Amino acid sequence: MKIIYALLLLAGASIAASGQSEFSKQTEAVNPPFKLTIAAYQSNFDEENTNDQVMKGGFGFRIRKTNISDREIIKMSHGGGSYGYYFEVRDSSGNLVGPRKPNEVKLQGDDRGAAASGTKDMMLQPGESKVDFLPLSTWFDMNAPGTYTIQALAHLTDDPKSDVVKSNIITITLLPPDPPADAPK
Repeated sequence: MKIIYALLLLAGASIAASGQSEFSKQTEAVNPPFKLTIAAYQSNFDEENTNDQVMKGGFGFRIRKTNISDREIIKMSHGGGSYGYYFEVRDSSGNLVGPRKPNEVKLQGDDRGAAASGTKDMMLQPGESKVDFLPLSTWFDMNAPGTYTIQALAHLTDDPKSDVVKSNIITITLLPPDPPADAPK
């Protein structure tokens, strides 16, 4: 089971990374029915911090999809990558950051709960939000100290050629790890 899960996780990470450049070229939706917000967190899951942040290892990302229309919409587009999203991760030079090597990807659990296809569980009601916690720092090669920008993108529908909605862009400055306590000074 762990092998199957690891393969699925690697496929999700490679899909998310491989589509970075093509996906960003798609047309951005005008008057989209939902809003995407990306935030980084280091330890406090409740804190909504979409500002620039300075971090040291061990951080994650939260994506909030909020239905801002007056009708129900799909929670997760199957036209997207992992969790229905694609991501643009760039280094301080503006270069796209690639996926981690398969042996570097860390296994993370998926606590999204199963929803039956074709049911109301698959829909966001007006004003409702869906929140996903994603291990982007384990999917993308962001282990070198430096500055990274991250943006989430999602299709309006299940059609991979449909217009996209882009989230805010956050900037993460990753500091080098602290030296071990027993390291010589």
